Amino acid sequence: MKDPLANIEIIESYHEGLLNESERKRIEILLQTDPIFKDEYELYIKLVEGIKSTAEVNIRTQLRIIEFQRELKNTNPSTPTDKSKTNSPKKYFWAAAAIIIFIFCFSIITYNNTFSKKAIVKKYYVEELGLPVLMGENKNLQLDKVMNYYKTAYFPEAYKLINEIYKNDSANDTLLYFSGVLSLKMNNAKNAENFFNKGIQQGNSVFHEDFEYRLAVSHFLLENENEAKKIFLKIYNETQNPYSQSASQFLKQIN
Repeated sequence: MKDPLANIEIIESYHEGLLNESERKRIEILLQTDPIFKDEYELYIKLVEGIKSTAEVNIRTQLRIIEFQRELKNTNPSTPTDKSKTNSPKKYFWAAAAIIIFIFCFSIITYNNTFSKKAIVKKYYVEELGLPVLMGENKNLQLDKVMNYYKTAYFPEAYKLINEIYKNDSANDTLLYFSGVLSLKMNNAKNAENFFNKGIQQGNSVFHEDFEYRLAVSHFLLENENEAKKIFLKIYNETQNPYSQSASQFLKQIN
């Protein structure tokens, strides 16, 4: 069954206004001509609005409960001994209200932060174009299947198959690299981080620059911004590095 939010990353980027002009026009054409894509977009909008409205309703409900408890205490007051005790229900109300509002704001900020990081990656990330056949002839058929899955966006199938090969050839840098690439495609940045770290440790891999760049992206998604910044700075200062420009854009997004 087709994922109802298969295009969520590009939809998020469009909704946040993070796409360039050509990408934005492409999405607008899809919204006019592709009913399935339009349904995905409308579902996404409903989900975002639902999250926000649910949180707001919860806040209003909690405040009403607190207000009711405050009024109940005022209806049956105990004999006050001093001014501070007389004001305590009101202080309780505002303290509780402040806590609820803080929790709500923190939840929204956390959601928006995760959301925006994915949108930033969508905008500046240099995509891997495909899987080259670099291994022995006996493995070509399996790797061809991986390539077909990858290029048609069947990422879980591609990941499963490439890991079957990886189990028998764990030192192969090609398998390490594309296992990490596929992990990123499936929104598993932690898994990707592990694969890219192993690849960098090999030292002499033809994918060394690729490992570094995508490791930095993994750190960025995992909120390891200090580690991401170190690697992006290194890449940016290497003017011949194919990822230098992308690294520059990511650095602008890291505080």
